[in-house]
Amino acid sequence: MISALDHLVLTTTDEEACLAFYVGVLGLRLETFGAGRKALCFGGQKIIIHVKGHEFEPRAHLPVPGALDLCFLADRPTGRSTR
Repeated sequence: MISALDHLVLTTTDEEACLAFYVGVLGLRLETFGAGRKALCFGGQKIIIHVKGHEFEPRAHLPVPGALDLCFLADRPTGRSTR
């Protein structure tokens, strides 16, 4: 049913510090897309950045700074929502 991990979503309270660590220290590539959305890319993977209080849809039901949301690719609907 699950074919791959599509992306992760990381919620932060300090976008500047978050980007400084992941880009400056870990060397991930910053990609900006859509209406100012940001993703950290490495290989074929990406971590989408949400800033607490300014999250993009879709988003976690109760986003918590520092938490990661997993987004999978599935070959069929699950019939359930995690929201």
